[in-house]
Amino acid sequence: MISFNSEHLRLIWSMVETYSYILEGLSDEAICLWLLKKIKDNIHLSHDETNEIRAYIRSRSHLIREVANNQSISDNVRTKQFSNTHGSKPIELPYNKAI
Repeated sequence: MISFNSEHLRLIWSMVETYSYILEGLSDEAICLWLLKKIKDNIHLSHDETNEIRAYIRSRSHLIREVANNQSISDNVRTKQFSNTHGSKPIELPYNKAI
């Protein structure tokens, strides 16, 4: 059973959202290795914690990929919406008027 603290969970999902543009192009195994390395760069993990986080990431690889893809799409929409490369008005998407 996976039982690590909430700090680890927040760090994992924060990195998924922050680095979605990197994760979306990686295989499941590469996602696991990349996230694990980034987490170890931020906090010290015992051998058992490393194994638990690895298992957690692998068990959530489909969800991680989905979140990364959605985050990347969202980032692209914001970039298009606010870019003004031709000196024209930013693109307005239909849902902006409902907000």
